[in-house]
Amino acid sequence: DVLFERALIAERDRRPQQLDDLLQRMALYDLSGVRKQSWSAPATFSLQTTPPGARVTVARYERDPKGRRQLSPARDLGLSPLLSASLAPGSYLLTISLPGAVDVRYPISVTRGDNLSVSVDLPAPSQVPDGFVYVPPGRFLFGSSADETMRKSMLSTVPIHEVRTEGYLIAKYETTFGDWLTFLSALSPTDRARYLVKPTTSAMPGAVGLAQLPSGEWELTLQPTIKKFIVKGNQKIVYDSRKTNREQDWHKLPVSGITLQDAKDYAAWLDKSGKLPGARLCTEFEWERAAKGADDREWPHGDDILAGDANFDATYNFDAPSMGPDEVGRFPLSQSPFGVHDLAGNAFEWTLSSLAKDESSVRSSSYFFAAIVQRSTNRNTLDPS
Repeated sequence: DVLFERALIAERDRRPQQLDDLLQRMALYDLSGVRKQSWSAPATFSLQTTPPGARVTVARYERDPKGRRQLSPARDLGLSPLLSASLAPGSYLLTISLPGAVDVRYPISVTRGDNLSVSVDLPAPSQVPDGFVYVPPGRFLFGSSADETMRKSMLSTVPIHEVRTEGYLIAKYETTFGDWLTFLSALSPTDRARYLVKPTTSAMPGAVGLAQLPSGEWELTLQPTIKKFIVKGNQKIVYDSRKTNREQDWHKLPVSGITLQDAKDYAAWLDKSGKLPGARLCTEFEWERAAKGADDREWPHGDDILAGDANFDATYNFDAPSMGPDEVGRFPLSQSPFGVHDLAGNAFEWTLSSLAKDESSVRSSSYFFAAIVQRSTNRNTLDPS
């Protein structure tokens, strides 16, 4: 009984090695198997959809040898409403489909004896613009289970705990320079000038410059590390030292070098122009749920990140001339449970802080930083300028 109680505490505190040890020791004394049966008690799951009659399938997330969480083959749960379905403790992805509605992905995480009731309004195709996914209202685990020293000093986040969000739409891809130029082109010359950035003359890593030439053509100056690129029109950025992903269409790179207010202005323009009514920046709760799904993973696709899973320092062998932003969506291995790309690496993303008032927060890290910084649980505060 003591070992059972200690295992509950180890599970609560996210100490997997200690948990495995305690469960193995418990099995030595639990000759009747009563405690093992109690430990594995199934969760009860109910689902209602509006409209009803949706097909519901479920697939379980399992850890593979590389630290990724892979989906097992899906099984059919039937048509909604579902009442008192039984699920073993674990992490799952529900897929909810109904003719005339958008398919909805719904990650859930359940524990022994859990009683989870979910209600989902299925959006019509007209309610989900191209390039966006719908995240329904629901619960997830926010924060990190890393040890206290790393959590406080490195990740700057809170201990992992359950949080809930309402439903929202989120873009599948990072906002690109092409998206940004559409915004700038819609402004008057006076308003547009506020967002143009003169390229620096110094060799400053990370420098970004965006200018409109007298001909009306746009010119980007980008220096990811030690090499400066100047491109315009349909010219490509070419990373000569790379073996893969050498050529990049700069219009499809994530926009960078913009302030927090710039990002807010872009979202406000999407709203006012009618291109995306209600557009705004994500809160950190919304961003992290879109990245992790419902469970305690540290990266969008699992418990580790390997070179080539996303665009970070190891992907191009830590070679500075090879480092730089890539076209959005180039790394499907790190796609999140909701189908969102580049929530690890490529470019930092502005979010609205969920933990402190008036705090400027960026998430996802970028091409230049190490694996630890790419964690979906990692928070970075940055000057809004």
